[in-house]
Formats: sequence, structure tokens, C-alpha cells
Amino acid sequence: MVGSLILKYIHTAEYRIQKSIQEIYFDFDYNATKRTIFATQSINRTMAWIYLLIAGILEVVWAVGMKYSEGWTRLYPSIFSIVSMVIGFYFLSLAVKTLPLGTAYAVWTGIGTIGTVIFSFVFFKEPMDLIKIVCILLILTGIVGLKLFHKA
Repeated sequence: MVGSLILKYIHTAEYRIQKSIQEIYFDFDYNATKRTIFATQSINRTMAWIYLLIAGILEVVWAVGMKYSEGWTRLYPSIFSIVSMVIGFYFLSLAVKTLPLGTAYAVWTGIGTIGTVIFSFVFFKEPMDLIKIVCILLILTGIVGLKLFHKA
């Protein structure tokens, strides 16, 4: 239910953005049409990164849900985890339509790893030492690097 509402909202927002850009350049010449195509591609790349962020957050959600499912022995946390996985994979599949697979997968797993470690530290009181912090910062550096140096 919530997943379908999120999908509907994102698709509606993407449609409105694309329609706005088309309306802005509607009465222009051929060069303006080329600018419109570039702007639309830029929005598609931006939406791909947003989809990837949502997929990464959902990876954290299903990982935490697995913890609460206690080895898939509790029904509702298990269902919650499976639904989160399916929706997360859907958003990942949307992202890899535009982004390179290697980049998208590395960023997706990085977001999931960092988010899960931080969530575990804050809510499950798992120990955090200097080595873990350095490793998380290295993963974060890799994610930022992949985003910043991504070539369209």
C-alpha cells in the first residue's frame, strides 16, 4: 500500500517535471528542441539517482526487518522484509535503466551497508570502534566519488 503510494507520487512528480520542461521549450526553434532533449535526459539521470537512493534506503529497511523477523520465524517482520526487498529491487531496476550497472550496484550496496551499520549502532547498541568508522568513511568516499565522477 505504502509502496504503491510512493511509486505513484514519484511517477507523478517525474511526469510533471518532464511536462514543465516540454512546455517551456514548446515554441522554440530546432536548437531549443535539442536543449529540451538534453534537459529531459538530465532529469532522467537525476530521477535515476533518486531511484537509487530510495532503493538504498529500502535495502536498510529490509535488512533491519530481517533482524526483527528472527530468522524468518515471525510472520509480519518477514512479510515486511520481503515487500521492502521487492520494492527496493524495483527502484534499483529503474535506476539501472539510466545509470551504469556497476556504478548503481556499488552505490546501492554502499548506501545499504552504511545505513545498516549506523542503524545497528544507534538502535541495537552494536559496538562502534575507530576501525569501523574509518571503513564506513571509505565506503562513503567511494559512493561520493562514483556520484561526482559519473560520466553521462
